[in-house]
Amino acid sequence: MGDVDLTHETVSQPTIALLWEACRRTPDIDAVRVAAEGDLQPATLVHLALANRIGPLLWRALRAAGCEDALGPERSRIEELAHLYALQEMLLHPQIMSLSITPLTRAGFEPVIMKGPSVARRYPATGLRPMDDLDLLLPREGHVDAVAVLREAGWNVSRPQSRDWYDTQLRHPDVPSMPLELHYGLEGWHERSNRLDPMWLWAQRRHIECLGVRAFGLPVEEEIVSLAAHAGKPYHGFDRMLWLADLGMVIGHATEHEGVDWQRIEELARTTQCATVVGAALRMATRMGLTLPEGRFPLPESGWRSVPLQRLLAFDWPVSHDSATFHIRFALVDSPWRRLVLMGASPYSRTSWQERFLMPPRAVARVTQVWRDARAQSRTAHEPAH
Repeated sequence: MGDVDLTHETVSQPTIALLWEACRRTPDIDAVRVAAEGDLQPATLVHLALANRIGPLLWRALRAAGCEDALGPERSRIEELAHLYALQEMLLHPQIMSLSITPLTRAGFEPVIMKGPSVARRYPATGLRPMDDLDLLLPREGHVDAVAVLREAGWNVSRPQSRDWYDTQLRHPDVPSMPLELHYGLEGWHERSNRLDPMWLWAQRRHIECLGVRAFGLPVEEEIVSLAAHAGKPYHGFDRMLWLADLGMVIGHATEHEGVDWQRIEELARTTQCATVVGAALRMATRMGLTLPEGRFPLPESGWRSVPLQRLLAFDWPVSHDSATFHIRFALVDSPWRRLVLMGASPYSRTSWQERFLMPPRAVARVTQVWRDARAQSRTAHEPAH
């Protein structure tokens, strides 16, 4: 974090506004200029942009508005990083795609690309979407054989699957900085917050062309639900604006090409118990220029869940989420049963079996405390002002 103070009382409105504006599919040039000419805090802005993984998007917006100099001495830092991401997408990403997907498809596997390059191809320019790794999804029954195929193709296992992991991580000597994560699951038992089944997702796959490689992706409606669920999963809690930008870019691209079936998205969200997290994600993305159909994706407006959700939808969320994500973790979950499991599993970690014997009493104490805190917040929020 350096010396940057990120308490929301100290971050100016123009600084926060520029973060939201940068994530639009097409930046609002006038809004960018107004923010850049206001009480801008360049060091804080750049720090937040990099923490939210939207540095290239910020640089694009400022360049489009001719306001690059508003960054002052921070300009060179973000400009160089934007160039680096563009080079990575042009050179490194096609290489890792070819090294991983080609041997798998030749062996008869049909891996689905999750996030990463599949989303990046819907951004309007090269290098705007950073990628830390490549996530592929395959059925569990073929996992061991698929890992063997990748090892024959030169990949090395850097983290094997285990009881607590739902993937195998591999690295290739030609692209050591970009790991491959071969998934058969989306989260551990102690993190699961919905009924989004990874094998059901895989079954919806369709052929796509991605960075010159013939691969498999998801229909846009299933992709939107899975992206929203990933962004709002319990230990993510919408703490990266990049995941919201992904939604806006995918929806914007689909609107320009094949179209979006909003009714299907709503039905999928409801049947997979993702209605709240999808609704929240789409509402947040409206700050980035997304337009939602009237009356769709309602969120709880009363009860204890409404309070943390209001915090989530606030303008200053990008600088205040660190202090608010705990109760949002549970408010985003549709199923009361899954909420209880999450509350009880909160103390869970990848520790020894001896430590795990202490989980039941800790879980009971945690559930009780979370419930009391949530009820207290709800009462406070709904008390009439004096």
